[in-house]
Amino acid sequence: MKPDNQLSRLIRPTLIIWLTALFSALMVIDGNFYDITIKDVYIKVLESILIVVYGSYFIAKSAEHITRINNKGDSDV
Repeated sequence: MKPDNQLSRLIRPTLIIWLTALFSALMVIDGNFYDITIKDVYIKVLESILIVVYGSYFIAKSAEHITRINNKGDSDV
């Protein structure tokens, strides 16, 4: 399956980068530089989103590779 345009190919990697940067920024800001307290509710939601996105990203990439191998008949892809 080939993506129709550049944007559809970049959605997953961009989402991974953005969520990682957001989570890292929240970890650094949370009480280290400013007197900011992030509520536990937001941290739990972000944690759940990160787990789902990372898991689905790598599962989808693995499925793409398996599909490509099965379609081509190659084992060295």
